[in-house]
Amino acid sequence: MSWLDPVREALDARASAALIFFRNDDAGWDDARLRAMLDLFARCSVPLEVAVIPADLTASQVASWVAGPARCGRTTTATRT
Repeated sequence: MSWLDPVREALDARASAALIFFRNDDAGWDDARLRAMLDLFARCSVPLEVAVIPADLTASQVASWVAGPARCGRTTTATRT
């Protein structure tokens, strides 16, 4: 039995499609892995929410991400109070 079996069973039992999203919470760290994830999701035409660690973000990282394939989409800005 796989850890994913209960998830598969729950999704199979649904009468309608489930809305899901994917999110990367560590943008600013481990650029190679994030780049690979961005490219994979772009190739599959699947949106990916990316949460950025502002203190660890550089201008070159932003330029690299924006220059990649199929990087257009919605942008949200969160503020802390």
